[in-house]
This record gives sequence, C-alpha cells and structure tokens, in this order.
Amino acid sequence: MVQLDDLRSVQESYKEETEAVDAFVASRVGEMTQQLDAYIQRLDEQVLQLHNQLQGGASHFEDPSAVKSELESVKQRLTQLDELSKQYTEYQTLFNLMAFKYLNLQATQEHFATVESLWTAVEKWNELYQTAMTSPFFEVNAEELSKDAAVAFKDAYALHKKLSNDVTAVLKDRTAEFKLNIPTVLELGNPAMKDRH
Repeated sequence: MVQLDDLRSVQESYKEETEAVDAFVASRVGEMTQQLDAYIQRLDEQVLQLHNQLQGGASHFEDPSAVKSELESVKQRLTQLDELSKQYTEYQTLFNLMAFKYLNLQATQEHFATVESLWTAVEKWNELYQTAMTSPFFEVNAEELSKDAAVAFKDAYALHKKLSNDVTAVLKDRTAEFKLNIPTVLELGNPAMKDRH
C-alpha cells in the first residue's frame, strides 16, 4: 500500500514536471521560430553573395588555376549552406511550420555547376591551344586536333548561350578563330602532302 502511494506521488510529480516543460516549450517556440527565421534569412543572403561571387573572372582566362581554387572554396561553402538548409528544414518540421523553399540556394548550385564546367572548358581549351601551337607540326595529329577544336567550339557556344558573360565570350571568340584555321591545318597535316608541295 505504501508503494502504491509512492507510485502515485511520483506519477503526480512527473505530470507536474511534464506540464511545466510543455509550458516552457510553448513559451519559447515563438522566440525560437523568430530566431530560426533570422537564420534562414541570413543563409539566403549568404547564398546570394556566393552567387554574385561566381560572376566574372575574365582576367584569369590564361591561367584559370586561381579561379579553380576559388571555385573549390565556393563549392565547400555551398555544401555547408546546403547542410544548414536541411537542418533548418528539420527544425521547421519540429515546430510544425511550412518548410522554406531554398530557391536561391538551388539556383546558385545550378549556376555553380555551369560556372565550374565553364572553367574546366577554359582549362581544356588552353591546354589544347598550347599543345597545338608549341608542338612540332609533324607531331600534331591534324584529324584529332580538328575534332577537339570542333568539340571545344560547340562547348564554348553552349556555355555562352547559358551564361553569356565575358569569359564565355572570350572562349567562344578564341575557339571560333582557331576553328577557322583548321582547314589549313588539315591540308598541311595530310599524309599525302609531300615536301615538294
């Protein structure tokens, strides 16, 4: 009988503690929701700053390694912001709130992927051009060079259509200019061409 009374008193104190915790949580939810909204707003602003940071870079066209290293740090920051957005979405679910749609984050991630492919294309183009211009002519495979130049031009045109910035314009112009010289290179690289020609 004593144990039953002890159990009831423990149950009663547990109920009181639970009600106190529920009241505390209810009083803090509004403040926590405002704080979460502020965090989400700050995250969105940081995403927009990263998006603006992805613009430009035409001055580094000849040596894209500086831009590529900066892109790597932007990629890491985007990954961190993506993880934070997922965490904030979980918090909103806990608070029974509508989840924020991170449209700027999604757009910046897509833009980043395009910019990263642009600088990869610039790097490949610079390597192709350097190899073609500095290698002895008889070592250059004219057919392979023609194919590579056509692919580079196609990629440059597609990237210019997507981004239309200074870097894509330079890449497109340089590949187009080089492509104009390809018929001559093909003729000179023809195995049937003799020294007397």
